[in-house]
Order: sequence, then C-alpha cells, then structure tokens
Amino acid sequence: MGQPFRAPSGRGFCPRMNFGRQISRYIFRQALLPFAGCVAAFTAIVWLSQSLRLLDLVINQGQSAGTFAYLSLMVLPSLLIHIVPAAFLCAVLFTLNRFHQDSETAVMSAAGMGRWTILKPLMALGLLVAGLVALLNLWLMPLGMREMKQQVFEIRSDLAATVFREGAFTTPAEGLTVFVRERTSGGAVSGILVHDNRDGKHPVTYMAERGLLTRSDEGPRLVMEEGVIQRVEAHGRLATLDFTRYVFDLTPFMGSQRQAVREANERYLPELLDPQGTTDREIKRRGNYVAEGHNRLAQPLYPFLFVLFAGAFLLTGTFSRRGYAWRVVAAGAVALVVRLMGVGIASMAASSPALIFFIYLIPVIFGGIAVAIIQGWLPSPFDDWRKPAPPEGAAGEQAA
Repeated sequence: MGQPFRAPSGRGFCPRMNFGRQISRYIFRQALLPFAGCVAAFTAIVWLSQSLRLLDLVINQGQSAGTFAYLSLMVLPSLLIHIVPAAFLCAVLFTLNRFHQDSETAVMSAAGMGRWTILKPLMALGLLVAGLVALLNLWLMPLGMREMKQQVFEIRSDLAATVFREGAFTTPAEGLTVFVRERTSGGAVSGILVHDNRDGKHPVTYMAERGLLTRSDEGPRLVMEEGVIQRVEAHGRLATLDFTRYVFDLTPFMGSQRQAVREANERYLPELLDPQGTTDREIKRRGNYVAEGHNRLAQPLYPFLFVLFAGAFLLTGTFSRRGYAWRVVAAGAVALVVRLMGVGIASMAASSPALIFFIYLIPVIFGGIAVAIIQGWLPSPFDDWRKPAPPEGAAGEQAA
C-alpha cells in the first residue's frame, strides 16, 4: 500500500482521521487510473468503427485531414455518453476485485474500516463521472451533433471540391463527366470540359477556356466563357456552337438539402422537454422528445448505482478463497440488465407518458436494494447458508 504511515508533528493532529483520508485518496486513485484507461481503450475501439463512415465521406468529397479530425471530434460526445458509464463500472469492479486479491480489503476491515468507508471515495469518483455524463448529455452531445450535421451539409454542397477537382475527371451524376485543368480561389477555373451523356441519343460536350462558379437565388451556376458546345443531333450529325458566355445549371448535382427538423440527439434539454415544432413529423415525435429529455436527466444516476452494485456484490457475503471473478461477472451482468431496463422504459415512455416516472424509479429501486444488502438489512446472495455469515468487522480476521 505504499510507504508506511508516519504521523506528522503538530497540534490538533488526529492520526485516525489522517489515516482515513490517506486511504480514501488511495482508493480514489486506484479507481481513477483504470477508469481513464478503460475510457481511452473503449473510445479508441468505438471511434475506429464509427470513423470509417466519416472517412468515406471525406475521401469521396475531396476534403482534407483537418475536416476529418473536426468531424471525428464532433461525433465523440455521442460516443462518450455510452462509453463513460461502462468504463466506470469496469473500473470500480476491477478495483474492488484487486483489493480482494491483494488482501487489501481484509486489511482495511481489520483496521476498522466499514463497507461505506471503502465505497465513499468510489462514490466521490462516481459524482465526477455523473457530472461528466450530465455535461455530455445536456450540452456537448447536441452541440457536437449540430456542428457535424452542419459540416456534412456544407461538404455535400461544396461543388467546387466535389465536382471541380483540379486535373481529374469526376462524375457528379450518372452520365455526366467534368474535368478542369486548373482551379483557383474564389471559384475560378480554367480548361473546362463537361460531357453530358444523360440523354444517350443526344450527348452534349461543353469546352471553355475559363469559368466561374457562382451562386444565385435559384442555385449554383457555372459561368463558362470563350468556349464551344458540341451536340450530336439526329442521324449522328455533329452540331457545333461557339459561345462567349454560357451558364450551366449545377442545382441537380447538389447534395440533399439540410433537414429543417432537428433530431433528438441534436436538441438541448429545453427543446426536448417542451418541443415547439409545428411540422407533422415534430408533432408525431413529441413523445419521443420528452422521453429522451427525461432519460438524459436520469442517466447521471447510474454511476452511483454501479458503485452500489459493486459494493453489494464484492463487499458482502461469505469470504471465498477461490476469488471473486464470478461475482464480478454477476455484478456486470446485473448492471447491464438494469441499464437495458432503463433504456426499454424510456422507449416505451415515448408512447405512454405515464411511464416517464419509472425512468427515474428504476435506478432508485435497484439502488435501494443494493443499499439494503450493503447495510445487512437484506441477505447477501453470496452468504454461505450452511453457517451464519460473520459480522462485518470480522471479515478481515476471517480473510487473514
């Protein structure tokens, strides 16, 4: 457990209080490090799978690595709201199990530390995790999703990057091929070739010395100057037309317009609890928005519930010399089932508002059961029924 404890000199010193603070800080650090490691590992795995879609979009639209990094950063909060609670549960179970393996739990019990004394620093870490979950749910996730949707819309609408790639043939639509020799800032291009074969019987080829990409109220336009139009007429006859200035409509090649209706993951809490939309889709989904808002408010309760589950499964019951691996698995399985129950209730509350109360009630009920087990008001599922369980203070002696 590190360096031996040495009592400092001075008036007002309480050895027992100082020892308790050192132990609390030690337990806090021992849980914090695995938590940070789990968050980093889980985030890397999930982000790698999710970033492939963004990478495909960035490559196909001719965007830079900086754009890919920005989009990845914006989508990160929506991943962390699931990763952070799961990583915290794994860290707490790992910490308490390691304490058992190293006989540190027995030493703490022999020193007069009760179960709540051991769980107190874990609850303090749970408070920080709950605050992080609330920050992600209430601000960072909707902010990131809004920014990402806006950026994706702008990328898909950036015709200069998708259609006019310098020195490359592009196909923005089936039957249409575009080539530009050089592109400069401000939308100016030179050496333009546009082959329109969408009407297979009468293909048209546009060639121009230079051009300019502009926007109007009707949509984007390519203004070509000093060029020629070649069109295949009936019976294969080639018609040629020289022009000084020709406007080519690019509206059909724009990406789909941005949706005016915001999805639930793009809305802040006031927009979820009191949706003001007037479209048919928003009216139909009002129940979903309200249920999602209450689900976000209830999610910070689960880090505390996970600490209580860990205490009920690993700090109670008869001492076992065979280890606590199966208790760790059982605690993780129960926590997963309870969390899925909360998700299921939130989903059902979208159509049955009376169930919204149960979104908060589920973590409270199961948290109360875990507290009762830790306190000894309810029997532990790991008690040896062949003989009475030893009192809490005797756990360390039995372990020794």
